Amino acid sequence: MTSPYFFSQFTLVIATQLVEDSMVKLDRICREANVKLVFVRSYGLAGIVRVSVKEHTIIDSKPDHFLDDLRFLCSHVCSRTCLL
Repeated sequence: MTSPYFFSQFTLVIATQLVEDSMVKLDRICREANVKLVFVRSYGLAGIVRVSVKEHTIIDSKPDHFLDDLRFLCSHVCSRTCLL
């Protein structure tokens, strides 16, 4: 907090094991400087990763494929006729 301009010289900052109060302050500083920020916190073998950027565009290059719906509309009637 004494020198927030320190982070503006980087394009990416990775912060680990910070408390939430410090995360919020660092996020505000990095957003104002347009610096990408990655938070990492581990709890033994489990952990979280949070990416903080102003805007991130995602282009879906593989759109969902149309799959035929094979369910019966009247399954109780169809199951009786199929079993007989």
